[in-house]
Amino acid sequence: MKQIKTLNEVYNNNIDVMDAYETLYKTKQPKERKLAKSYFIKAKIIIKEHPIISGFLGLLTILPVPTFIVKLFLNKIDLSDKDFMSRDDMLKLISMKHIYIEVIAQDAYIKIKTI
Repeated sequence: MKQIKTLNEVYNNNIDVMDAYETLYKTKQPKERKLAKSYFIKAKIIIKEHPIISGFLGLLTILPVPTFIVKLFLNKIDLSDKDFMSRDDMLKLISMKHIYIEVIAQDAYIKIKTI
């Protein structure tokens, strides 16, 4: 219906051809996707030189930890290292769902996943 009215206005010289083209074929801007919020964080920490400590950390992290507890912990610690991420970036990262971080080093193996 809108197309017929627009074409009739062009035929009667009420509007310009370019204006009519813009109204008929205007491209829609894609909507920004809202990121899903994470509720739990699953972590696995293995220290290669200390199997007893690795086992204890495995028992502590056998169940996922709620995100708000990790956020409280991050607010308490000092992240003043310039080479590392800022506190705001870290909080944004753990608050998004489906984030998977894997760190493989000579001394340790760390895997963090947000659920």
